[in-house]
Amino acid sequence: MAVGTDAVNENLSEYPGLFFKETEEFVELGATPMETIVAATKVGAEVSDAADRLGTIAVGKLADLVVLDKDPLTDIANLRAAQIVIQGGRVVKR
Repeated sequence: MAVGTDAVNENLSEYPGLFFKETEEFVELGATPMETIVAATKVGAEVSDAADRLGTIAVGKLADLVVLDKDPLTDIANLRAAQIVIQGGRVVKR
């Protein structure tokens, strides 16, 4: 099972927290924070047929990363605390 939302474009701008809400619900329903992060990254890329360029950190992949200042393994809500966002290998938010 993957974490993800069907919301696109205007829905994401209107409800930007949908992705985080879903990760928190995964944990509430019994998944560990690590299982949830894997479902949101690796598994999400696999079910989207994008595992060749997304989902894990590896040579040749797009380098979409977040740097957090709090540990999401102790509280999955800490995913909301991104300090740095790297998309396609470029810093887009500090």
